[in-house]
Amino acid sequence: MTASVLSLFEANVMPEPNSGCWLWMGGTVKRGYGRFNIPRRLGGQRRKAHQLSYELYRGLIPAGLELDHLCRVPSCVNPEHLEPVTHQMNVLRGAGPSGVIV
Repeated sequence: MTASVLSLFEANVMPEPNSGCWLWMGGTVKRGYGRFNIPRRLGGQRRKAHQLSYELYRGLIPAGLELDHLCRVPSCVNPEHLEPVTHQMNVLRGAGPSGVIV
């Protein structure tokens, strides 16, 4: 990614001092996850903001894994709050049918 993508990305982030979350202030999708549109001039992709954040600051998400929000805040894009895990582990750690986080 280019420095331009990073600066555009960071313009949509607001650090929350109490939790350490980086709250996404840009567009969102279902369930409150951030969405980031990389401009055409820079590659023209639509990305999930938390995945892009992880890749910008920590590197590629390992193949076969997905990111779990350790803070349980869908709009958080702090790469330190994101952990690559299997889908099964992500489901086990997440909200059950009642919506209660376990």
